[in-house]
Amino acid sequence: MGDALARAKLASEETTLQSQLFRCAAQLSVQAPVTTIPEADSIRRSANLLSVRFHDLDQKAKDTLAQAADVEGEVKRPQESIHATGFDALLAAAQVSVG
Repeated sequence: MGDALARAKLASEETTLQSQLFRCAAQLSVQAPVTTIPEADSIRRSANLLSVRFHDLDQKAKDTLAQAADVEGEVKRPQESIHATGFDALLAAAQVSVG
């Protein structure tokens, strides 16, 4: 149990440090001088690409959450209708059309 807690704590710390490192790399990519040593230029380009990718993924995650909320609403509406009326109108209509 103690090992699992220690691993979870380390994983949390690692995530926090990765986030901090990403922010620093993003700042470096923006603030670094235009002409530096070649190694820094490649790191800056990589940081810029990662920043763009991060923002794209962040937007996709937000869009997915919004879609999930829409689906959740679509599921809740019929359930609320059934609760309010005491019967499933769609099921009753299907039974009448088949029956």
